[in-house]
Amino acid sequence: MAFLPATAGDRGSLMLGIAVAGLLANLLLFWLQHPRQRGKNLNVRAAALHVMGDLLGSVGAIVAVLVLLFTGWTP
Repeated sequence: MAFLPATAGDRGSLMLGIAVAGLLANLLLFWLQHPRQRGKNLNVRAAALHVMGDLLGSVGAIVAVLVLLFTGWTP
């Protein structure tokens, strides 16, 4: 059975699902790091900043896929 080529919408939907899953996972990790413990330990504080950077990356991926889906733009 031959596979049909994926359209930009198909790829965008998959990318959006993965980006949203990453965002939710990072939100959970950020929430699990208790706010009172963040400032006391340098390693915990660094981990919280790292998760925040990943959160911003997920938001950027979501914005990118929304541009792809709404404009039909492909590189």
